[in-house]
Amino acid sequence: MKILAIDDNQDNLISLKALIKDTFPDAQTLTALNGGQGLELAAGEDPDVILLDIVMPDIDGFEICKKLKSDKKLSDIPVIFITSLKGDRDIHVRALECGAEAFLSKPVEEIELIAQIRAMVKIKTANIQKRDEKKRLAALVEDQTRELKEIHTATLNLLEDLRKENEDKKVIEDALRENESRLRFALEGSNDGLWDVQMQTGHVYLSPRGCEILGYGTAGLPDTIWKWNQLVHPDDLPVTNKRLEEHIAGHSPFFEIEQRLVTSTGEWKWMLTRGKVVTRDANGKPIRMTGTHTDITERKLVERRLFLSTEILGILNEPISLPDMIRGVISVIKRETGFDAVGIRLKTGDDFPYFAQDGFSNDFLLTENTLLENDMAGGICKDKDGKPCLQCTCGLVISGKTDPASPLFTPGGSFWTNNSPVLLNIPANQDPRFHPRNKCIHGGYASFALVPIRANQEIVGLLQLNNRKKDSLTLDMVRFFEGVNASFGVALMQKLAEKEKAELELQLRESQKMDAVGQLAGGISHDFNNLLSIVNGYAQILLREPDLSATVRFNIEEILKSGERAAMLTRQLLTFSRRQPIEVRIIDLNAVVSNMNTMLRRVVKENINMTMVTGYDLWQIKADPVQIEQIIMNLVINARDAMPDGGTLTLETANIEINEANRLSHYSEIKPGFYTMLSVSDT
Repeated sequence: MKILAIDDNQDNLISLKALIKDTFPDAQTLTALNGGQGLELAAGEDPDVILLDIVMPDIDGFEICKKLKSDKKLSDIPVIFITSLKGDRDIHVRALECGAEAFLSKPVEEIELIAQIRAMVKIKTANIQKRDEKKRLAALVEDQTRELKEIHTATLNLLEDLRKENEDKKVIEDALRENESRLRFALEGSNDGLWDVQMQTGHVYLSPRGCEILGYGTAGLPDTIWKWNQLVHPDDLPVTNKRLEEHIAGHSPFFEIEQRLVTSTGEWKWMLTRGKVVTRDANGKPIRMTGTHTDITERKLVERRLFLSTEILGILNEPISLPDMIRGVISVIKRETGFDAVGIRLKTGDDFPYFAQDGFSNDFLLTENTLLENDMAGGICKDKDGKPCLQCTCGLVISGKTDPASPLFTPGGSFWTNNSPVLLNIPANQDPRFHPRNKCIHGGYASFALVPIRANQEIVGLLQLNNRKKDSLTLDMVRFFEGVNASFGVALMQKLAEKEKAELELQLRESQKMDAVGQLAGGISHDFNNLLSIVNGYAQILLREPDLSATVRFNIEEILKSGERAAMLTRQLLTFSRRQPIEVRIIDLNAVVSNMNTMLRRVVKENINMTMVTGYDLWQIKADPVQIEQIIMNLVINARDAMPDGGTLTLETANIEINEANRLSHYSEIKPGFYTMLSVSDT
C-alpha cells in the first residue's frame, strides 16, 4: 500500500506517518509540504490514497483535488480531505464537488482514519478494475468490428470480382460459406456467444457457447426472434427494441445494448449484446443480422457494489442526525439489493431492539423487537457470566458465539442462509441458538443474513437482510456488508459522541443555572435563619416564665413549633445550595418519610393519589436526614412529572436481603447482604 500525505505543517505529516506506520506496517507513506510537490509525487508514485489538507500557501487543497481528478492517469486515486475547518457545510459541499471521496475534520480519530483509508483502497481497486474492464471491452469491440468490416469488405470484393469474371454461382456460395465459418470460429474463440438471425423468417441461431452462458440446451431455446424477446427483462425490452429499430433503419452503424436475459434457472444475467445487419436486399431491407452475447454479470455486480458503497459512505459523512443517517442507509440497501425487508438493531441497555427497519410487518416486530428472555421472577435472564441471554439467531450473532467452521457463519461472525427452512431440522441438542423463535422462517423469508455492527471491538448492533426468494445471498455479498458495517460502526460512534457531547453541554448549562439558583437560595436562607433564631430564642425565653396562662403558653409553643419547621426548611435550602454541613447520624427512615407527608402532598397534583407503605420493625440507617429528605423530594417530583394525567404514587420502606438468587436479576450492582429499602414508584 502506498499513501501520499500533502500538508504544509511538518508536525501534521509526522503524526500521520506514525499513525499509518502503526496500523499498516507494510505501507509506504509519502509526504509533501506543498501542492506542487504533492502533484509531482502523485504523478510519479501512483499512490493508493491521498490525504490532503485544504489551507496551504501555494495551491489550496481544492485546486489540487481538481487537478488530480482532471488528470486521466491520477483520477482513480481516492482523495480524503483532512482539515481543521469545521462546521461549514459549504466546505463539505465544495470538497465533494472537487471530486473528493471523503472529508475528515482535525483532530482526526484514529479508527475513523483507518476505516476511511481501507475503504479508499477498495474504491481505487474497484476503479482500476472498472477502467481495465472498459478498456478490454472496447478493445474486443474494436477487434470484432474490424474483423466484421474486413470480412464484409472481403466478401463484397470477392462478389465484385466473381461478377466481373463471370464465374458461376457455386464459387460465390463456397466463398460466402468459408467467410461465415471464419467469422463463427473467431467469435466462438473469444468465449462469447454468437447469434445469427434470418430477418425475413425470424429464425434465430445461437452458438453452443451462447447456450452454455444462459444454461439452455439447443432444444430449449426460442427459435424465432419474436420468442427470443421473452428472454429479455421487461424493463430492458423497450430500449432494446428501440436500439434495434434505429440500427435496422440505418441510423446507427452497430446495434449495441446492455440488457438482462433470463437463464434456464430463472436467474437474470447481464449481457453486452452487439451486432450488425450484414446483408440487405436491393431495396435496403435487412436479410441477415449477426452478433455476439458477452456475459458482463460480474462487472455489473462490481459496479453496483461500488455505487452502493459510495452512496452509503456519502450518507455516513453527511452532517445529519443518527436516526436520519440510519434510515438513509436502510433505504439505500433495500433499494439496491431488492430485498423484502432490511433492519438495523442497536444496543439499548441490555436489549438490541430495531432502531429502524423497512419491510417487516407489525406482527413480526411485535414478537421480534426484543431479544431478552425473562426469568421466573420476571427479571432479565442472565448467563453464568452475568450477561443477558439473547434469544434466537440474532442473539447468537450479537453475543459473538458463532462458529466459523460452520457454513452458516463467516469468519467475521455473520450468519447467512439461502434456504432457511433447513434450520427447523437441527436437533434441539445441537442448536447453538438460545430459544430459537424461527419467526423469519415462518414469515416466509427463505434467504436472510445477520451481519454484526462493531465499534471499538464491541458488537453494538446488527444489520438484518431478509428476502423471500431463495438463493438471494452469496458469501461475497455478506462479506461486502461486513466491510460496510465497519464504516457504519465508526460513523455510529461519532454520532453517539456528538450526541453525548450535546447532552453534557446541556447538563453543564443546567448545572450552572442550578448553581446560580442555589447561591441565591443559600443567601436568602442564611439571612432568614438568623431571623428565625431570634424568634425561636425569644419564644423559648417566654416559655420559661412561670406565670403564663395555659392559652398564652399554647400560643407560644405553636410559635416555637412553626419556627422550628421553618428552620428545617432553611436547612433544606442551605443543603440545596451546598452551604449546610452534612450531619450523618442514626435515623429512622419511617420517621423521615412520615414527617414529610404534609410537604409531599403539597408537591403532588390533585389528580395523583399518594400512598405510604412503611415497613414493620424497619432497620435504622446511618445518613444525613436532610439529604435523605432531598432525595425523597427529587424522586417524588420525578414521579409526579411522569404522570401528567394522574395516577398513583407509592412510597414504600422495607427490610430486604440480597443473595445470589435474586442479585443477578434485580440487584446486579449490589453486594449480597441485609439492606433497608426506600422505593418511590408511579403508575
